[in-house]
Amino acid sequence: MSSKVKPARVFQRTDAADADKLARALLGAVPDARPPAPGMPTAAAAAAPAIAPSAPPSENVADYPVGSTVQVPLHLIGENPFNARVFYVASEIDDMALSLQAHGQDVSAEGWVEDGRVLLIDGGKRLRGARAAGLPSLRVEIKRKPANSRDLYLASRRINLERSAHTVLDDAVRFQALLKAGVFESQDEIAQRLQISKSAVSQVMAINLIPERLLARMKEHPQTSSHGAAYELSRIFVAELARTDPDRAEQLAAEVIDEVVRKEMTRQQVRALIESRLQGPQRRVRSEIRELRLGAAKGQLKVVEERGQLEFSIRALPAEDLQRLVAAVERLFHADAAPASTER
Repeated sequence: MSSKVKPARVFQRTDAADADKLARALLGAVPDARPPAPGMPTAAAAAAPAIAPSAPPSENVADYPVGSTVQVPLHLIGENPFNARVFYVASEIDDMALSLQAHGQDVSAEGWVEDGRVLLIDGGKRLRGARAAGLPSLRVEIKRKPANSRDLYLASRRINLERSAHTVLDDAVRFQALLKAGVFESQDEIAQRLQISKSAVSQVMAINLIPERLLARMKEHPQTSSHGAAYELSRIFVAELARTDPDRAEQLAAEVIDEVVRKEMTRQQVRALIESRLQGPQRRVRSEIRELRLGAAKGQLKVVEERGQLEFSIRALPAEDLQRLVAAVERLFHADAAPASTER
């Protein structure tokens, strides 16, 4: 990366008075008390080029006017609290760091000044890349503070969608945060503002059932960060297994993620895989069948000891023998278990 440091600030001058103030603040220059002749530059304007291009980034963010582009020290930069993007792939950050080191920063980030910091509207990946590269500052274009949190989120989401870095996993985490913060009153309002179906929002919200560490792992691969695959994986965490053994449910989800990535499965294949894993191997239940005979009638007694199950059937039994058999069976039960009446 070139050792030449870009100018610390780019200010927009408006009139001679502003230029005089700037010169006084930065250079200690005392402007000529006499008004300048028409068409002649002021003393401050003449002195302005003396600002060193290699001047270090300013620590006083209050000096950053809206519309200026400033080299902001990284420790004075904060992230967008409603950034539409939640997950960043490690390889992307590494590539960004290498690019910043080799070529510098091609595109300025965007942010606004608040409480002594510059909060980003756009530029989360560049900020992470700069940190990874060990750079001291990031070039940021100063914008007006967004009118409200909703506008901030919608602007961030639009920017991320245009760059194809946004996924349904980001939506899931951020939708939940926006609802909790009261930025949107309901899932229906989110659907209306983003112009997507209510059912789509509901499915996206279900993805939050997946532990965040698994969501970060899913983000690494297009096969598991798609809407369909992510929703199918969320169904593991509403199954009985998630209630009885949550650790095993999380382990199962991790195994499914690995297999989906390895085999590049479709949504239907992911669904079938999850259903088969939740059911587990089908073990054959052993039963014992005994053949019985009562006179000329043949019967069968089926015993499934593991289930505590007994089945008895007999055919072609004379009426008299049938009544005697029914009475014998009833005697086996408690005396207070009266036989059901067959009268109508």
